[in-house]
Amino acid sequence: MKNNSLISLAATTLLLVVSGGLYGFGYYVLTSSTAKSANLQTQIDAKTVELDRATRAHVELTTLTADEDALNQYSIQKSDVVPFLETLQSTGKPLGSVVKVLSVGDQNTDGHSRILLSLSISGSFDSVMRTLGAIEYGPYDGVVSSVALDTAKLPTGNVWTAAVLYSVGVQSATSTKP
Repeated sequence: MKNNSLISLAATTLLLVVSGGLYGFGYYVLTSSTAKSANLQTQIDAKTVELDRATRAHVELTTLTADEDALNQYSIQKSDVVPFLETLQSTGKPLGSVVKVLSVGDQNTDGHSRILLSLSISGSFDSVMRTLGAIEYGPYDGVVSSVALDTAKLPTGNVWTAAVLYSVGVQSATSTKP
């Protein structure tokens, strides 16, 4: 009977040592897996923040590009100056006045280009004023900086002449599309 007790004690001790070893090994595997999981979660969080930032930047870039396109509709391109001048000269015909482009200049301040124009508008007072308004409030980034009115008496009636200094915005050559 002593042998049976000794065998039972040895088997129980062996079972206890094996169980403790398995528990320790399981605890080690669980701890290392938890550390790896926490590291991966940190990397996932960082990538998620980076993806959100990139998505916001893309949306902002799309909005800015649309805004730039809308603003560029009010400016002319340097290659379109001659057709623009022809359009200006034809503005007065339906209103009963004659528009002449007297001089053309270029201005570039702080990266904003403008074309400076000196115009002469001749006709009746009403037609000169309507033409001036049509040019000033046209679909471009135009600014009338100076107007001088003069009148001449002719046998056919009074002829009014407006000497106008006008500038219009030019699209930047650095505009790029994404």
